[in-house]
Amino acid sequence: MACTSRYAESWEFAAFSCPGNILKGQDRSGGGPNASLSDSQANFSQVQANKGYVLYNLTTGLSGVVTAVTTTTLTATGVLWTNGQLYRIALLSGVEISAIETMLDIAASDMHVALAAANACSCTFATWANAYLAKLNIIDAQVFYNCSCGNQKLSEEEKARLQTWVNDQLNLIRTGNLELCSGETGSDFPSIDWAEQSSTDFAAAEILINRA
Repeated sequence: MACTSRYAESWEFAAFSCPGNILKGQDRSGGGPNASLSDSQANFSQVQANKGYVLYNLTTGLSGVVTAVTTTTLTATGVLWTNGQLYRIALLSGVEISAIETMLDIAASDMHVALAAANACSCTFATWANAYLAKLNIIDAQVFYNCSCGNQKLSEEEKARLQTWVNDQLNLIRTGNLELCSGETGSDFPSIDWAEQSSTDFAAAEILINRA
């Protein structure tokens, strides 16, 4: 539902806020199915077993908590691997994942209010809207929580600039100037024949954002 949950996950927060903290690639075992992921081109030395690190099999959609680690192999509960299948893992412990998810949940409440004001809680989102909302959710949460990936903490000035941007986006949603529902164009969409035109929902949103 549009106004009942967060719009981004912890690994997306890490990918956005902590560049380099996402490991991804493919199984290179040459066979399978196997209980362990094997990638001779990877280095999993930063991954810790039984600490809540979550390994995703992007090909099958399965994921599990890492229980065993070597330099080039990972074993996760309930996940099998066949040569060529794609994987992703964020360098986040279970404690870090829980903290990030809490901040994303808190930040999402700001978005729920804006969407509700625009009567957009039950509509079908445009194809680009989920990615946009995920970015907004992440940046709002980032103001309150810094990913513990060794990067420098945000300064108060940086936080203020980010919060201003978030507030501007929420205002665009709340007033209907940026319409997230599929098939809608928003109140600022140019409609006269000589104005800038769009052929897709995404292009329409880009026009609105640029004009705002």
